[in-house]
Amino acid sequence: MTRLSHVLTIPERIKPTYIDKNKLLTVKLHLKGVAKNDNTETLSIGATNYYIRKKSQFIYGKQNLFNGAFAIIPDELDGYLSSGDVPSLDVDETKINPLYLMYYLGREYIYKQIEKLAIGSGSKRVHESTLLNLEIPLSTIEEQSYIVKPLYTLDRKITIEEKMLSCLLKEKAYFLREMFI
Repeated sequence: MTRLSHVLTIPERIKPTYIDKNKLLTVKLHLKGVAKNDNTETLSIGATNYYIRKKSQFIYGKQNLFNGAFAIIPDELDGYLSSGDVPSLDVDETKINPLYLMYYLGREYIYKQIEKLAIGSGSKRVHESTLLNLEIPLSTIEEQSYIVKPLYTLDRKITIEEKMLSCLLKEKAYFLREMFI
C-alpha cells in the first residue's frame, strides 16, 4: 500500500493576473470528467481565489470527490482556472500511471467510502491533506500500464459506440418525423 502523498503533490498556487470567465473549469459528477464551465454568465467572481491549473494534474471537487467529481486535466484545458474548492495535484508519472489512479479511485465503492473522511458541518469537504493521506495498492509502473491498457481500450470503444448510438437515434428521430408527412 502506498500513500497518495508519495505519488501526488500540492503544486505551487499561482493566481492569474486576470480572471477570464471563459477559462473556468468545472469537474463533473460520476466520473464525467473536467470541462470548461459554460455557466458563468451570472457568476460573480467576488472574493473567490482562482488558481491556474496545468494539464495532467489530478483535479477534484472538495465537496463532491465522493460523488465521482475528479479527473485528469487534458491538454486542451491547460492553463484554465479553478477555485480553491476545486484543487489540483501534480501527478508523479514516474511512480503512478494517471489512468491507473483514475481507474482505481473511479470504482464507485472506493470513492463513495471517501465521504467518511470529509469534514464540515454544512457542506462536507475532502481537503488535499486528507486525500494525500489515503493509501492505495501500487504496483510497478509497468504493471500499472499492463492493467490500464485493456481498460483504456474498452473505454475508447465505448465512446465510439456511444457516438454511433447517438447518430442512430438522431436518424431514427428524423425518419419518424418524415414518415407521417
